Amino acid sequence: MPQWLTQLFSYCLVGGLNTAVSVALMALGHALGWGYTAYTLLGYGVAMALSFVLNFVFTFKAKGHKARRMRLFFAVNLLNLAMVQALQYLLIDMSHLPHLPAIGMAMGAYTLAGFYLNRTYVFGPFNQTGKTA
Repeated sequence: MPQWLTQLFSYCLVGGLNTAVSVALMALGHALGWGYTAYTLLGYGVAMALSFVLNFVFTFKAKGHKARRMRLFFAVNLLNLAMVQALQYLLIDMSHLPHLPAIGMAMGAYTLAGFYLNRTYVFGPFNQTGKTA
């Protein structure tokens, strides 16, 4: 099996755990009457920290450059957060879909983008100048 496929499988397993944590926190926020921006930020923030550690250690088995990788990881996740917020606006406010299915659809959309960006730019090998190879 190609390495990228093994990594994608692991990335999805890590993502499944992160999703469970995130959705539980978002459902709690929704039940408490919070708006989707607030409950998404809570769920996403907690899951993001867990995701960095698990993907660094298990999925991509990255070595070194932890601070740089963390900065890049958070940049990728902020980009994904902006994307998921825009998708949720379209699905919840504009299309009037229920909150939890809309969240699930948005999460699916950014999974593939996140895998590509993380594999290529965050956890990929750095050359001697510190840039991704």
